[in-house]
Amino acid sequence: MESRRKGQAMSDWMSLCVTATVMLAALCVASVVRAETRYEWRKVTTTAPWAPRDGAGALVFRDRLWLLGGWNPNDKVHFPRICNNEVWSSEEGLDWTLVKPNTYLDATFNPAADWEGRHTAGYVVYKDRMWIVGGDANQRYYINDIWNSADGKTTI
Repeated sequence: MESRRKGQAMSDWMSLCVTATVMLAALCVASVVRAETRYEWRKVTTTAPWAPRDGAGALVFRDRLWLLGGWNPNDKVHFPRICNNEVWSSEEGLDWTLVKPNTYLDATFNPAADWEGRHTAGYVVYKDRMWIVGGDANQRYYINDIWNSADGKTTI
């Protein structure tokens, strides 16, 4: 009789464990499904006002999106020296403002006064400023300078 009770208790315990496992698995699956549907990409525009580019910097700074520099060797209008140093900003990703036009145009460019157009630099926000660190000018040399700005126009 006692072994029968032990057997029943063991069966009840196993049933409880299986039920708990199934319930936990169902909760995990439900939370995974919820997590998968939580994020969704939405196309904001197909016609941003800036020229197509690669290797540009993208930052979030002071509740705005920022686009810095980049390169496009096939676009000699916006990228006369392969790279450019323009800066664009947007509050929501739809309406963009040219904050700083490209000054990296020709041999008259002064690298002591402004940052050289570049591709794949380091871009970061630190101590309430946007920073550009090094990069590749795609003109047979690498850049090892560091620039920063609090407004996208003025650099230090």
